[in-house]
Amino acid sequence: MFHRRIHEWAGIEKGELLAVAATAGFDALVTKDTKLQYEQNLVNIPISIVVLQAASNDLDDIRPRLPALLEALAHLQPRSLTRV
Repeated sequence: MFHRRIHEWAGIEKGELLAVAATAGFDALVTKDTKLQYEQNLVNIPISIVVLQAASNDLDDIRPRLPALLEALAHLQPRSLTRV
């Protein structure tokens, strides 16, 4: 798992980010963006998306969701959207 800043993808818009990540060999995008499913055509997504449903980006809010996130990633269906 990498933050998109590590790959210098910070300025890339969501739709393009999905394509760039898929081309780079990523299987999934993990995001907190709950609106992504309404902003992108999920029928044509190139990789899977996992939406992390935590109160904030703060580690204390994310930490309780990590077991569910790891489970979702372990059983990821190609080109799907999963909420954890």
